Amino acid sequence: MSRLRPAARVITTIVVGALLLGSGGLAPIVLGQTSPDRSEVVLVLDFSASILRDAANRNRFGAALERIADRVDQTSSDLTAGDATVTIVQFATRAADYKGCADLKLLDSPRSVGRFASCLRSVARAYRKGLDPTLTRKIGIDTNYVAAMEQAAKHLPGDAARPAVILFTDGKHDVRGVPLSEVQAVRDRLFGSRSTFALLPVGMGLEATERTALQAGLLRLRMIRAMPACVSGTVFEWPDVVFESPDEAGNAVAIALQDVTCTFTVAPQPTPLPSPGPTPGPAQNIQLTALDGRIELTWAPPAASVPIVDYRIRCQAGDGIWIESDEGVSPDTTASVDGLTNGASYTCEVAAVGVSSVGVWAASRTPATPVGRPAAVSDAAKPCGSSFDCNPMLPPILGILGVVLVGGLLAVIVALYRDRTRGYVVAVVDTVHTANLGHGSNLGIAFVRASGGRRVTGIVGERGSNAEIRIRLLRGDRFRVTDRAGRHVTSSGEPIITLDSVGVRHELVLRAFATKSASPVTSHQ
Repeated sequence: MSRLRPAARVITTIVVGALLLGSGGLAPIVLGQTSPDRSEVVLVLDFSASILRDAANRNRFGAALERIADRVDQTSSDLTAGDATVTIVQFATRAADYKGCADLKLLDSPRSVGRFASCLRSVARAYRKGLDPTLTRKIGIDTNYVAAMEQAAKHLPGDAARPAVILFTDGKHDVRGVPLSEVQAVRDRLFGSRSTFALLPVGMGLEATERTALQAGLLRLRMIRAMPACVSGTVFEWPDVVFESPDEAGNAVAIALQDVTCTFTVAPQPTPLPSPGPTPGPAQNIQLTALDGRIELTWAPPAASVPIVDYRIRCQAGDGIWIESDEGVSPDTTASVDGLTNGASYTCEVAAVGVSSVGVWAASRTPATPVGRPAAVSDAAKPCGSSFDCNPMLPPILGILGVVLVGGLLAVIVALYRDRTRGYVVAVVDTVHTANLGHGSNLGIAFVRASGGRRVTGIVGERGSNAEIRIRLLRGDRFRVTDRAGRHVTSSGEPIITLDSVGVRHELVLRAFATKSASPVTSHQ
């Protein structure tokens, strides 16, 4: 592969810098002067549950992305001087472009460079947040390298001169229905015919017990095509794909970049430092609307005509931690902050993000207090309003009549209740096992297994302590499913992956019906 052009080199160097969370630093890199040449770089980020459920690992990824954003700010002049197009993709079971962060063309566009930095900080906040129901519904929780590569390929046109994919992962391809053998075949189908291409896996946070197998998989995934030797004879290499620490990974990537770009063979030419862009002023007229567990904000943009690429929004209760909005990158003047505590008073702030700097935080004039749905209010007791109400002789007579009337009404209600349509829930496991779980809000499933083995031969409804998967019917045909791994929220007809009591994974589909059941509840005989 011919040398990566300057902007691509800067972008990959930024990624390296973000990995250096320890005391180590980047190996020295000297940028040479070459003419701009078109390149496409896709950063593919693993958002599977194996990372998001591990607080230390997801914070490591988040901190790395924040360092990348800092490096983008520091090298903005280099990025705008090269013809690079960058994209950020997040993946788990499925892959998707990160909102507002795809196909950013950096050539002569400080605004796009500023958006790139804001995108990285937004993704960092998403990592630190951990598992999120909205994100889970969008991309799932497993790890699917096939989906990741297919999404990345959409941003690498066939005539791309310098296409590169940098894949950050914990090394586990574990999605159901896509065998590991397909990963290599799909990689070759997507990228094997390209004359120049680089796919660089960066494995971090791998489990020690699985390290050997995971490292072998990432080595097979690596691809470096048509990379010529430098003038000095140095040949580009990427021998390691798994690193003990972010510091080791960063130094390895930095040295590899020196080799692939041959930057040490070209003497740099001094360039004047760019003038810093104007800093945005404060947001104006910030209005808060308190809702159930969240606050919606609206505001007016700063008075000065400074280009705005994004807004940062945060809320705080008392002296607690700041909770930031995770709605992605957008210059819109509306947003919401979720995950707030009902009954607590919050102060919220907004800061405008310009091309190269972040404006001051502007606070709302009044706080807001999220509240839950109001409870039903009972009618107040009416005072004595007439001689009829206050006549001491009437209460016993009215009481007897009331008892008779209430008894009759209760009899009618009981008859209607017994004849009502209560609905029912059907569970389908692994496509072949079905059971009528009955009606009610608290349900459950127990697995029927072959004698002495783990093979499942059927499922039954189980509400008691023997339930291996517990199910609570929520409003809007949604279910909260609790299994060995934790809690999940799913909708009627939407498949999810669950663990039974012995650790076997199953695909579960729940469907709620509002009609009477045509078959009895499936239970233990």
